[in-house]
Amino acid sequence: MSRLSAHIRPSEYRLSLQLDPGRDSFEGEVSIRVEARQDETLVLHAEGLTIHEAWVDEQAVAAEPLGPDAIKLGELKRGAHTVRLRWTGGVNPRLRGLYRSVDSEQRPLLVTQMEPNYARLVFPCLDEPEFKAVFHVEVDAPEELTVLSNGAEVSRQGRRVTFAPTPPLPTYLVAVVAGLLEVGSTRTVDGVKVRVIATPGKLHLCDYAGDVAEFVLRDYTAYFGQPYPGEKLDLIAVPDFGSGAMENLGAIVFRETRLLVDPARASSEAMQVVAETVSHEVAHQWFGDLVTMEWWEDLWLNEAFATWMETRAMEAMRPDWERRLSFGRLREEAMELDGLSSSRPIVATVDNPNQMAEMFDLITYIKGASVVKMLEEFLGPDVFQRGVARYIAAHAFGNARGADLWSALGAESGRDVSAFTEGWLTRPGYPLLTVRSVDGGLEVTQERFLYSGPEAAPPWPVPLWVVYPDRVERVLMTERRAVYPGAERLRHEHGYYRMVGPTLEGSALERMHRSMDTWALVKAGRLPWTDLIARLEVPEANERVWETYLVALRDLYLSVGPSEALSRVLREAVQQVDAPPEKAALGTLGHDVSLLEWARLAVHDPEQRTYALQVVGAWGGEAEFDELAADWRAGGDPDRTFSSLLGLTWFRLPETVTRLFGWVLSGAVRPQDGGHVLKALLMQREGRALTWRLITENWDELVRVLPMQGMRLVLQGVAYQVEAEGVAEFLKARPVEGGVRLLSQSLEQLAIRRRLGQVTA
Repeated sequence: MSRLSAHIRPSEYRLSLQLDPGRDSFEGEVSIRVEARQDETLVLHAEGLTIHEAWVDEQAVAAEPLGPDAIKLGELKRGAHTVRLRWTGGVNPRLRGLYRSVDSEQRPLLVTQMEPNYARLVFPCLDEPEFKAVFHVEVDAPEELTVLSNGAEVSRQGRRVTFAPTPPLPTYLVAVVAGLLEVGSTRTVDGVKVRVIATPGKLHLCDYAGDVAEFVLRDYTAYFGQPYPGEKLDLIAVPDFGSGAMENLGAIVFRETRLLVDPARASSEAMQVVAETVSHEVAHQWFGDLVTMEWWEDLWLNEAFATWMETRAMEAMRPDWERRLSFGRLREEAMELDGLSSSRPIVATVDNPNQMAEMFDLITYIKGASVVKMLEEFLGPDVFQRGVARYIAAHAFGNARGADLWSALGAESGRDVSAFTEGWLTRPGYPLLTVRSVDGGLEVTQERFLYSGPEAAPPWPVPLWVVYPDRVERVLMTERRAVYPGAERLRHEHGYYRMVGPTLEGSALERMHRSMDTWALVKAGRLPWTDLIARLEVPEANERVWETYLVALRDLYLSVGPSEALSRVLREAVQQVDAPPEKAALGTLGHDVSLLEWARLAVHDPEQRTYALQVVGAWGGEAEFDELAADWRAGGDPDRTFSSLLGLTWFRLPETVTRLFGWVLSGAVRPQDGGHVLKALLMQREGRALTWRLITENWDELVRVLPMQGMRLVLQGVAYQVEAEGVAEFLKARPVEGGVRLLSQSLEQLAIRRRLGQVTA
């Protein structure tokens, strides 16, 4: 994939689409105003489109194909030009470009998903993020349909809906939705009209998301020092969506489980999922939409900051949720990937669409957000906020690179911020800090942590919080070794590193991190697994901390199987906190069938349902499976429907695994959910061998049914196939779109689990 010439810049698109959800094709016309800064060949992206006519400045031209996704329209002289095209395209079957979704009553609607490079599937364009332009969108659709786009609707004449022009946008943020939809009540936030929109019968599930949007719009406007960049904000729930949501300016599209919830019936976990997704996507309206990265290597500028802002906003909105602890658990998932030799830097080379897809991972989102948090803590929240506001103001409605942000933060702080960020953004991995007591103080050394063994590497600039008897100091450790006379310990809350050595346990977040550091050292072969058990046997009353411990214990179970030591720790967990996650773990990982009685009652309590279903599945038979399957098919609240579906993955009988797999293959399970089901089945110790066999026998059909995101989830599940043979050979012969690096990571994780199982056998 070669980049388009930077010498031709678009300023305006007039895009007209003729849509009908009942048809497999659509028609379109576009007029593009471009400026040629020098004499240059005009090339546009277009993929899968049949170009019927093309004109440049009223002169008909030929659209010459340039590979599968671009066309050449001749030579442009320096100056302004108008390019017009008319084409026919096809409705995409893979939840990308323009695709069809179907609601619970089998009513079709059309939805767009343009990120990262799928606008070219819908209209000819300059489909790269630096080519921002104003979009005038017009849609011709059946009159009974609701039609939505980025701009507000300004007129409707019969079938034709015209929308207000947008601010300058990259093509990947253009959105169109057309279908039978219901619009919730409009609330106005500082002049911005906010609406939550869903398919018929679901308006009662919309209000909570509107409340969250109202809160974060005000919070972000104050934080960024810039008003929301549009005149309206629609939050649109659709039945089928490949990812969780997409931040199209003014028309954010969500899968239903990420937007629709009934607070009177939902669990706090379901409400948090909605709140975090809305907070994340609304943050993008500034970081990503108002200010856009120049190229995909800087995707972290969008995603890391939206993730960090989401956590910050939710701490302000609901401090009782303790989102810092939830983020600590996500940080551990990123560090697990980043401890592999197959990891990548946050800023990585992007030369083709596969590499674009690979950028949407935990390294971009969670490691990136962790580095942002470290930097905020080191510079101080007030200084950091002023630097971010300076950056947003300087690049509003344009594009930026990471260096632009560091420049703004440096101007506010008086520090060389780029020196701090260089090591964290352009290198993979992170350090292991070894702390020793020396002469009444602390000695700290650093090395790169890898599960495959320590590796000599240049030191990272590590921000440390050094605790003295009378104070806490923020220091930047830039060498491999440093000594801090008189220091008692290091705080271990926000640093993106692992730590080993003497410590006082400190806060809940510190206790969480130290236990996960112990588990990482066990997987690296540097500690016996009994050290993890010993650490977790220390009394712990915080439920959120225990939830993180359970992540390590489940990983241990999947790697080495059941043990009395594991069951003992789980029994102690239930005695200490007596909460649903711990009970479910004892009933499944601890093989305690006595929890089945609790689970059968608890499935009727929304707060306990997800965990109770795990125990019902672990010990239930076909009758219980059929009952839960009926609940899933009945539909209703998206959260309950999805929890029922995932509950089916806990059943261990070969017959239930085979039936559930068949539903994925047939499309009875929505393709957006199929990958989640298969990953969950691949992570069940008792059913993973059968699941893997079914996957290998039906691989080609799975590739046809599941979107790219679903197949990537299957690759993640490969990391647990401890007993399977020939995994690497099978998958290397069948590459998954956007999955080259992910496969390497999963195979490396698989080798770690196999090694752990051999050591503890």
